[in-house]
Amino acid sequence: MRLAFFSDVHGNLGAFDIACAVMEDVGAERRFFLGDAIGYFDAIEVPRRLDEEGIESIQGNHEAMLLSGEVSAEKDRSYRLLRHRENHELLG
Repeated sequence: MRLAFFSDVHGNLGAFDIACAVMEDVGAERRFFLGDAIGYFDAIEVPRRLDEEGIESIQGNHEAMLLSGEVSAEKDRSYRLLRHRENHELLG
């Protein structure tokens, strides 16, 4: 059985699509995402796509920061997480 692991997409939907294509090309039977689907890029589609495509996922430090509510304005200037909470579109 071929397993595929990837992480740290940080909202980059183009990179996510490329990773998914590569995993398909190599015949991965199970795919695992090791965290950090959000942050830096504006795309909030990555968490949704992980769910839609049945990719098993664990929480990364960016998701943990967002869900804990411990994202200061200073941190958010770099991480760009707060817009996900404001839009109520993250994690279903």
